[in-house]
Amino acid sequence: RMKPDEIGLLLKVAWEDCGRSLADAASVTKISKCYLLNMEKGDFSALGARPYAIGYIKTYAKYLGLDDKHFSEMLRDQYP
Repeated sequence: RMKPDEIGLLLKVAWEDCGRSLADAASVTKISKCYLLNMEKGDFSALGARPYAIGYIKTYAKYLGLDDKHFSEMLRDQYP
């Protein structure tokens, strides 16, 4: 079972590896830069209600070429 900051680190590493800007990620995903940074820090409670947080992580993971279902399951395990 991964901790929120570990999930965030996986997102951050994937974003750094993709070579795109945070502004590009925000534009394509329609997720604010602030929320993207919160996810990378593992601060999922800053994203609002659980359904929103899960939707955001699925969208961002998919954008990064990651398994969006896997990330949403990891977050479901952690989110209050």
